[in-house]
Amino acid sequence: MVEALSQVLNNPKYAKNMKVMSAIFRDRPMSPIETAVYWTEFVLRHEDLSSLKPLNNLNFFQRRFLDVLLVLILLVMVITLVLINTCMWLRRKLSRKDPSEKAHVNGQQLNAIGRYTIAQHRKKE
Repeated sequence: MVEALSQVLNNPKYAKNMKVMSAIFRDRPMSPIETAVYWTEFVLRHEDLSSLKPLNNLNFFQRRFLDVLLVLILLVMVITLVLINTCMWLRRKLSRKDPSEKAHVNGQQLNAIGRYTIAQHRKKE
């Protein structure tokens, strides 16, 4: 903590930044008292200020950004499902073998009409 405080107090970079921030803060069209008086008089002149409160015109979901959150969640879900389905499709395409080779591995035979039958091993008597 002492080292950090010493760094802020002794580093000229921090002093330069603070002078810039101070100049921006002081460059105001009115003093703080004049600003407070202006806004107080503004409120007294205009009784109906509902147009300055846009949250009053929004419903529960919009006020809490639930509509935006719902759209983002749905978007993430759709992208995830598309990626999963694409990966599964690619996996099936890349691992697909010739049907007759696949049948032979599983102990099946391809008959004349293109259907698989289980190969039966006959015992020699």
